[in-house]
Amino acid sequence: MIDMVFLLLLFFLVNAVIIETKLDSNVQVSVADQAKKAEILQGRIVINVYSEGSIFDDSGGVLANENELFAYLSEEKKKNDEKGFPSSLFLRADRNCHFRDTRKVIKVAGRAGIGEMITSAFVTSK
Repeated sequence: MIDMVFLLLLFFLVNAVIIETKLDSNVQVSVADQAKKAEILQGRIVINVYSEGSIFDDSGGVLANENELFAYLSEEKKKNDEKGFPSSLFLRADRNCHFRDTRKVIKVAGRAGIGEMITSAFVTSK
């Protein structure tokens, strides 16, 4: 009986979908004592904004202008829609970047039909 339990456990572990968010080490995110870990991992579209304002996708590809950013976000949203996941923008902005750079990403995400946004911050204890 116990061998069947282990076999079922092994089966589900092998077939489980592993969701991983790639973190860009070039982005120094803000620190917040009230930050909470996001619960839902499916459907995240990761955008990194560096301190000088350059924008990258989660694989390190440069999104040089709003048209490239819109095309990338639209394509990722389409992939999530096909899988049945709601899309959310996971915005990882460097603590030293200007708000105008993050505002541009948020505006383009809205045009692409992405209505939910998650911002990145390190959680600290008081």
